[in-house]
Amino acid sequence: IRVTKTDGTKISDAEIRSRVILSINDYFSVDNWEFGESFFFTDMASWVHTQLNGMITSIALIPRQNGLTPNDMFQIRCEDDELLISSATVSDVEVINSTMSITTSV
Repeated sequence: IRVTKTDGTKISDAEIRSRVILSINDYFSVDNWEFGESFFFTDMASWVHTQLNGMITSIALIPRQNGLTPNDMFQIRCEDDELLISSATVSDVEVINSTMSITTSV
């Protein structure tokens, strides 16, 4: 998960990482999902942006698995008897400044 930190924010990168994970965990709360419901990245990104209003300017999913692109992760379908949960941790969050050049990672 790559987030771009808002210019001039006084919040530390560690605090942003922590808040991103808390926000994602809240988003994936069992109370918010029905069995078989599909995941749409844009919905989660909007949720995280709302929760971290003024701290980040963007969020992107950067796949680790070879052969996947971020577009492959924009929608994830579930079977009728499945619920999605997040296994993301603070070590999965990369914080960059808006002035940094962005490189693709897999």
